[in-house]
Amino acid sequence: PKGLIMEHHSVCISQIALSKEVGLDSDTRMLQFASHVFDATVYEVITPMIIGGRTCIPSEHTKFNDLGTFLTEEKVTAALLTPSFLRTLQPSQMPFMKDLIIGGEAISRDVFETYYAKIPHVMNAWGPAETCVIAAVHHFKSAQDVPGTIGRSVGDYTWVVEPGNHNQLAPVGTVGELIVQGPTLLREYLNNPKQNA
Repeated sequence: PKGLIMEHHSVCISQIALSKEVGLDSDTRMLQFASHVFDATVYEVITPMIIGGRTCIPSEHTKFNDLGTFLTEEKVTAALLTPSFLRTLQPSQMPFMKDLIIGGEAISRDVFETYYAKIPHVMNAWGPAETCVIAAVHHFKSAQDVPGTIGRSVGDYTWVVEPGNHNQLAPVGTVGELIVQGPTLLREYLNNPKQNA
């Protein structure tokens, strides 16, 4: 694992921008599912605090043995889950879910189709920890959407450049390298001067 140093303003800017992008508000009841050592915890804990919502924290046993009951009893309305874990659940176990972000790995067509028509707002999210959790969000609009679309930047600026030439934008529809710039980026890597150079 890599250690990162994030500035207070980076966390605030990224999570406020993300809450607006997703549509979270003071009625949000966010599932806290990620291990506390992963960056997704920032979204699950800090974002609800910023907007006046709630974070719903299941026990480790409940998380892996009876999460469906927990989601119902706690009336969870928002979550960030991986496609792999979503395969262990069904939309019927999330009766109050309004905002489901799928991230952490590529979304397969089967997971997309299972959740798209049954949860009001399904999104794909992409972002390395260096961007304070999520750098881009795609809001699925139809069953024909491409599940792997990463979407538009949130709280920062992104563009696609030619591989090996960061000064040349890549033509639309071609392979390129994604560049992220803005106030949501880390200050530095912890105890890794070579990586910071």
